[in-house]
Amino acid sequence: MSVYVDLEISESGEVALSGQELSSAPNGLLGGSGYEYWLTVPSAEKDRFIVALLL
Repeated sequence: MSVYVDLEISESGEVALSGQELSSAPNGLLGGSGYEYWLTVPSAEKDRFIVALLL
């Protein structure tokens, strides 16, 4: 299994989190060898989001 995660904070303070998992596990559920996900957090919620990641 391989997992890739990227987190970026824009100049405006918006947080973009994206990732990809490559493995055989999603094959039965999703019909593929991996899946991708992403989340965008508005700048007003950036600090709360980062604290939640650290907990």
